[in-house]
Amino acid sequence: MNTAKRHPRIDQPAYRANVRRWQAMMTNLSKESGLPRDQVEQICRDKISELTGGDSSSKALTNHQWAKLFNFLNDRLALVDLGRPQPQFRPDRNPDALPTAKQRRVIETLRELLDWSTQDLQSFTRKYFGWRKGTTRARANKLIDALKPQVLRHHQVAARVAIALQEYNLDQADRHLLADVARQLESGKQGANVRVGAIPVCIKVLNRYGVPKVDDDAQN
Repeated sequence: MNTAKRHPRIDQPAYRANVRRWQAMMTNLSKESGLPRDQVEQICRDKISELTGGDSSSKALTNHQWAKLFNFLNDRLALVDLGRPQPQFRPDRNPDALPTAKQRRVIETLRELLDWSTQDLQSFTRKYFGWRKGTTRARANKLIDALKPQVLRHHQVAARVAIALQEYNLDQADRHLLADVARQLESGKQGANVRVGAIPVCIKVLNRYGVPKVDDDAQN
């Protein structure tokens, strides 16, 4: 007896168009969040299973459920903010060249997350590196690596992620994202391995759930 699941007859052209849109959105989410593509795929399959009551096949989706899946992905992409830069930078053949637009956006994002003024950032670079003026691509990468731990500490990301994973009823996609950040935190000193593109997303998720910061006395 054939026990394979039977899906309702579908409009093939419409189905293929939905799949193409879904694949494009997953690609964007993977790029913008820094999450591996297979993890984004699993997040989507979990959402499909939730929508269909247990079937993770896209062929089981109705038009209404497709719309819900796209809204779900739009929400995830909105959290990331498509204008934000990506975590990885390829070594530049001319390290003395001016910073790229992508590097400048990363630095600006991290500065905003720290609630620093431009003068605060300049003061940090002078104290931390001894730089007084002139930023190159090589310097920009060093500055980004130095700012990441500052942002993680400022927002108490490690402690708040641990609290959220243990105590909060998280959406499946948000749980995947925070668990991935937790693994990155564990694999590098002071969060050195945390993808810079994942930091603003993680902080937005923590703030959306209202995960509180830990009192300084409680951390010591």
